[in-house]
Amino acid sequence: MLGTNGRSIWILDDLTPLRTFKKGTQLFSVQPAIRWRYHEEIHEDKEAGKNPPQGAIINYHLEGKAKGDLTMLILDAKGKLIQKLSSKKAEEVKEDDPDAGDGYKKTVLTNEAGVNRVIWDLRFAGAKIIPGAKNDGGIPQRGPFVLPGNYTIILNVDGKMLTGTVQVLMDPRVKEPIKNLEDSLRMTLKVRDDISRISEMVIRLKKIRSQLQSRDDMLKDNAKAKPLVKQAKALITKIDVLEGKLHNPKAEVTYDILAQGVRLYSKITSLYEWLKDSDGPITQGMREVYADYTKEIAQLATEYQAVLGDLTRLNEAARMLEIPNIIE
Repeated sequence: MLGTNGRSIWILDDLTPLRTFKKGTQLFSVQPAIRWRYHEEIHEDKEAGKNPPQGAIINYHLEGKAKGDLTMLILDAKGKLIQKLSSKKAEEVKEDDPDAGDGYKKTVLTNEAGVNRVIWDLRFAGAKIIPGAKNDGGIPQRGPFVLPGNYTIILNVDGKMLTGTVQVLMDPRVKEPIKNLEDSLRMTLKVRDDISRISEMVIRLKKIRSQLQSRDDMLKDNAKAKPLVKQAKALITKIDVLEGKLHNPKAEVTYDILAQGVRLYSKITSLYEWLKDSDGPITQGMREVYADYTKEIAQLATEYQAVLGDLTRLNEAARMLEIPNIIE
């Protein structure tokens, strides 16, 4: 805290950059970060105080503006990648998107000359999502909290690797045994990976369908290719049915899911949100629900492989007619 004769007061949250500054590019030491769970500010008054950033405050100095993209890796004690941050800008959400207010923004590194700051939210990387898909269960692209412990920071600046560490401390209000937290994290990460798996299937199905539709349009006047076009249309129908089981492709806003019936993507995203939003033990109900979802994923994965098998046979037929294949 710093005061002046003019009765002004400055409160600085971290003097480390001032105390340890040296010429050249550097990564400053990071103060321990507490695994708090913050909620929205109670007061709407613009002059009211705000909570400090949620997570670890990481400061770094760049001698000059970086020529390429910056990357920052967060690793656990075993060297396993937890999170990767980049200076690449995230795609902006359109203002007229009905679901634009979910509050999630990708953390982006700044790469200007001088002291820069980024906040690591103490979370793992989130799930891969289906672009444009709606769900009524939260924010799957946000990962769960890491466990208390020491983590390594690696900042890559134009090929120069700067290394630091950060200690993550447990919220002192949480009295849950670490074993329960570890058990919960394992399950949460499994659910996260399942969401990514579902997303990858849908993304691939969409690409295949798009190629099939484009090729069918080009072959509409090719009498020789009529049998191939017929098979392709049958496969497109099969893809439509499977995609409709994986998520709600016709949903334009979140509330459409309620009218159309909740699909696997939205259901498992809800479970994911419940798991990562608590420091308590996993309930028996959660385990039973996840067991059901696991069976559903396995069944739909079998149908997905059947679609790929049909595509392989369709590509073989296309080669016989010297027609370009569909890229899987």
